[in-house]
Amino acid sequence: MNRLTSELEDTKELFRCYMPFVKGGGLFIKTNLPAKIGDRVAITLTLPDALEPEMFESEVIWVTPQGAQNVNPPGVGVLLNNTENRLQVKIEKLLGTMLNLPEPTYTM
Repeated sequence: MNRLTSELEDTKELFRCYMPFVKGGGLFIKTNLPAKIGDRVAITLTLPDALEPEMFESEVIWVTPQGAQNVNPPGVGVLLNNTENRLQVKIEKLLGTMLNLPEPTYTM
């Protein structure tokens, strides 16, 4: 199982990475690691202002390959597999009204 690490330093970057259109929430993680949809991955995620990282196992649900025909960085989207959507709630609380911004993200 591949291990991915993401340290999101501010809410603007978190906004670009968050995938609210995924049931239970999803997160885009920049990586050059070759992956395909359905791959299992171990995630270490540090949210803005967090004292400790969140660690969880997940599944790849989105792939932006190296050299894709857009300006987005290469990476994968993963499900926020967590008990009672705790991580999704935490992220949406951090983002607050930013969730409604019409700005582009790394996925959609």
